[in-house]
Amino acid sequence: MGIAMLDVLILHFLSWSKLSSPQWLVLLLDNFGRLIFTEGFLFLSGFGLYYSFSKNASLSQFYHKRLNRLLIPYILISLPFFLREYCLGEFGVDILLLKLSTLYFWLYGNDGMWYISLSVLLYAIFPILYRGCRRWVGVILLILLCVLGLVFLYKYANDYYMMTQLGITKIPFFIAGIYAGAQSKQCKHFNLLWVGVLVVLLLLLYKVEFEQVLIVRESVRRLLGLLLCCLILSMVGKYRFVMMPLKKLGEYSLEIYIMHMCFRGLFSDYISDIWLASLLPIIASVLLCKPAHYLCTKVTSLPSVHKADN
Repeated sequence: MGIAMLDVLILHFLSWSKLSSPQWLVLLLDNFGRLIFTEGFLFLSGFGLYYSFSKNASLSQFYHKRLNRLLIPYILISLPFFLREYCLGEFGVDILLLKLSTLYFWLYGNDGMWYISLSVLLYAIFPILYRGCRRWVGVILLILLCVLGLVFLYKYANDYYMMTQLGITKIPFFIAGIYAGAQSKQCKHFNLLWVGVLVVLLLLLYKVEFEQVLIVRESVRRLLGLLLCCLILSMVGKYRFVMMPLKKLGEYSLEIYIMHMCFRGLFSDYISDIWLASLLPIIASVLLCKPAHYLCTKVTSLPSVHKADN
């Protein structure tokens, strides 16, 4: 999670600041950042959820844990920022509720929290995906269904596709993560033949007039990026000074993600220097992630919440 969070911070800074640097440096940072990005979060989320659900398949406990670990922290951290915007008259109560419920993205598009909205949806349907991802046949069918759904939206509901493509095109990574978790749990090796079949299938779909549906090109690039980063981490994992910062970024990744997006809106309203307004949200979120995590942990550990979770 740590290296995926680092990718997100790098890419957002480059995007927000419109960094004026030598072209080679911008290309280097941009390509490094786009190796994993939020796809890495989704892949690892699917991987971890498989392990968690395989130990305890209770639906009620599964959803209580997801509520405590995602939705409640999101509401606690984002609420002050959303209330500020509400008090300034930037939107009404209806939009405030849609933002807090994570439904805003699905109705109006990205407000910076698309990843949270997508995660809530994927967590909601995870028990179904869990049963379908135990075999390669199920994985292929699920990804094929996903790709065909994207193609359908692109061809017949293009406005909605364009509005939500930032999230919906990344769903296959979550599915791939679930299958990777299943294989790891069962101590199995990946079947390279089926991997090849899946890649060929997706490439064929891509070539049939769907060049604008970027799921295949970006997915292949990011999957290779995941493998590359795993290789690099296996080589440098013995160096504590490298792994410790990444471990901390991973431990507080949710808080950092939410806060750096919220701080971005706050600082951009009051700071005219675009470079400073892009850097401060990242610094503030890294500095405040641990207190925010502590607060969220305390709230979700309250007797009533803790009892429900168990």
